[in-house]
Amino acid sequence: MAAAFVGIAALSLSDNPATTELDTAAQAGREPAATELRPSLDCAFRPANHNSIYFYFDVAMNEGAEPRFFERAVVFGDGSRRAYEGDDRPVWNYSVDADGNATIASQSDETRIILYGLRMDIAGVWPVEAGIRSPVFFNLGGECRQANLVSARSTMSASGETMKPAAQ
Repeated sequence: MAAAFVGIAALSLSDNPATTELDTAAQAGREPAATELRPSLDCAFRPANHNSIYFYFDVAMNEGAEPRFFERAVVFGDGSRRAYEGDDRPVWNYSVDADGNATIASQSDETRIILYGLRMDIAGVWPVEAGIRSPVFFNLGGECRQANLVSARSTMSASGETMKPAAQ
């Protein structure tokens, strides 16, 4: 699944500066190392009778603060997309719901993505089961790929090895 997201990100967002490390790896004919990826969250939701909907986020991880999710792009089932850069990226609000699941919500709070098992403060690339709740997208299941969601001082990978946090 991670390779699919890398391919989608490289193809559909190649003009976005946030994917520069993916472009560099693609040009070199290799998959980027986990430590080369910026902190990010990429999600795919699959309606039963339509094409998938993809959301791409950059994530700011600062010690002592909640993570900030900046929407980089959304690709709709019909192939249309909205891409954002710099200060134009919508900020999604992070919270933890009553069941202990991480949740991010659009600024209007109309669209919510529930992240079952999001791993904060851990380096590397990890799959995350997700669901989207929205009057536009209804209730869909899906998957996300989180990459390098570590704060400036968090340097431990899941295998216990020390890693350098990704550059932001």
